[in-house]
This record gives sequence, C-alpha cells and structure tokens, in this order.
Amino acid sequence: MTDQEIITKVIFLLGNPPEEVISSAIIDSILQSCKATLGVEASDCELIYCTLIDSLRYLIRNSQMKSGSLGSEIYRREKVGKREVQVQNSPNAISSGWEDMLMDYQNHPEYVCSELKNDTPAKLVIIGGVSQKEYERVASETDGRSAYFLNVNKKYDRRVSQSVRRRRRVF
Repeated sequence: MTDQEIITKVIFLLGNPPEEVISSAIIDSILQSCKATLGVEASDCELIYCTLIDSLRYLIRNSQMKSGSLGSEIYRREKVGKREVQVQNSPNAISSGWEDMLMDYQNHPEYVCSELKNDTPAKLVIIGGVSQKEYERVASETDGRSAYFLNVNKKYDRRVSQSVRRRRRVF
C-alpha cells in the first residue's frame, strides 16, 4: 500500500474526524515514525495498526491539552436562596471517547486487519502433569530426592534420623 492509502485507512478507522481535529499531515508524520520504528520488513497491517494507535494517543493528549487540564474534574456548588445547585463537569469528556476507541482497538486488533488476530491464548497458564514416560524416567532415577520418593527398604534417611535425634534432645 502507498502512504496515502494507509492514511486514508487510518482516517476511516478513526471515524473520519474533521481536518481541524487531526490533519493528514500529522497522520503522515505518525506513519513515518512508525515506519522508522517497525523497520522495512513491517507489513501494511502492522503499519496501519501502529499509525492508528499512535494517532489515537495524539488525539487523547491533544484534547486534554485543549481542555486546559490533565484528568481533573471541575466541581462547583452554588446556593441561591433556598435552592442549591451542584455542577460537576469533566473537561475530558471528549477525550474519553478517544480513550474508549484506543482500548477497543488494543483489545481487538483484528478490527484493523484480520492478520493481527492472535489465536494463541498467550496469557493462559496450563496446569497439568507430565507424560507417563517422563514420570517413569524421573521416578526410576536413584540419584533424585524428593518428599514423595521414600526408600522402602530403610525406614528413614540418614538426614531424617539425625533431625529426629536432635529434636529429642531439645525436648
């Protein structure tokens, strides 16, 4: 894909924001930084995804800076006569839409391109045992020690009997 096609795709995925919100020149500069970061071997899908995520981060920071505060809420309480009015205004209401979109694309990269879908459950932990052959190999080793391997011919190991004698002396 050409750079202009990638920029058009990113603008489409952003919901076609007006040129005043984010210009094509800004998206192009973000695309060039993604190309420098990812390298020559990056696929078109990776470039689109990187440009989209970085563009959303730009939009979030830009809307926070335009609101004049970073994450704070304006709370006002007025009392006129017997009437009391409370006003709570969040200046980041616009950026929360961009934040939601960012989280959505980060959680579901397949929305950008089906090649980015990760089918392997990388975050899951598999709890289970080992194969029967591996169990038999470990159990047949005479050099290994464990709390579960007791020597049937001797009642106690030498170290166990020493610790038992030491405990008897203390008590």
